[in-house]
Amino acid sequence: PQPSPPPPLPRGAPPLPSVRLGHSYGNAGAPIVIDVYLDFTCPFSKKLFTTLHKSVMPMMEKKYPGVVLFREFNQVQPWHPASTLVHEAALAAEKLGGMKKYEEYATKLYENQVSFMDDVLYDKSRQQVYEQLGDLGQEIGLDKGEMLKLLTVTGLDKPYEEREEHNAGNQMTALLKLYVKQSRKSGVHVSPTVFVNGLEDGAVSSGWTGEQWMEHFQPMLQAAECATATA
Repeated sequence: PQPSPPPPLPRGAPPLPSVRLGHSYGNAGAPIVIDVYLDFTCPFSKKLFTTLHKSVMPMMEKKYPGVVLFREFNQVQPWHPASTLVHEAALAAEKLGGMKKYEEYATKLYENQVSFMDDVLYDKSRQQVYEQLGDLGQEIGLDKGEMLKLLTVTGLDKPYEEREEHNAGNQMTALLKLYVKQSRKSGVHVSPTVFVNGLEDGAVSSGWTGEQWMEHFQPMLQAAECATATA
């Protein structure tokens, strides 16, 4: 007898990412994977991001080439109202320009972080904030119009009565939901939070220098390098 066909997937099953989440820097096959959960509106995330990109990543790659993969994850902190909007914009930048533009845009967001603080945006509309975010995209060579298309709430081109959905978000909402789900499943509450090979490293501080990062990870880096060399 012929085998029975597999049952159809249930309607309404939760969406899953078509590609691995995270913004990666380094060797995809590295034995050490350091995941950092960052929020663009968080001053401590800004410190850690800056230290990673200006000091830690170059130092580790120079001394231990190919041993570490860094992955950054979007960590929305809902008590900062602009957090969702700036993360949507960063994902839109990546969609339009790939990882290179994502890194440039993330850097630009942190450089202009104070412009997206709670008190500064208190009397601004969502649309005005998107306009500001589009301006930052334009500064790094992205098409502001295309970026705003990705950020505009779906259905606004129709009269209110003809819209099928009033809470559909924009074209980046579905992807951002996956990042939120990822952080919740990982037990992440605040930013920055750091994981090393899947386990949270609560010792890491956003105030560390590059040298302190190297000192903390030195034993692991040496062991991973030896294991790779003898494999």
